[in-house]
Amino acid sequence: MLPSPYNPGAGAAPPVLAGREDILGDLDELITRASHFGRGGGPLIWTGVRGVGKTVAMSEARTRAARRDFRTAHLTADRSAGLASRIAEALATMLACAARRC
Repeated sequence: MLPSPYNPGAGAAPPVLAGREDILGDLDELITRASHFGRGGGPLIWTGVRGVGKTVAMSEARTRAARRDFRTAHLTADRSAGLASRIAEALATMLACAARRC
């Protein structure tokens, strides 16, 4: 019997990204549309209970977007700060990084 690829750890990538083909396929389609048409369509919203792999999927999404020369912003929304300020901070960080070409 093969060892389980599941290795819990708050966003730590497992050895295999199993079961995420559909959502990552949706992301690839959105990136392709944005590349060709200047817009990708509607937003992707991934929800789920804690520990189902949302953070790991988002990390893979950011990697795939970067491979296609898209910039991404990362933020964590919670009740301790307003969403607008979190978005502004994440976008400012992303734009500063883009200016430095990091």
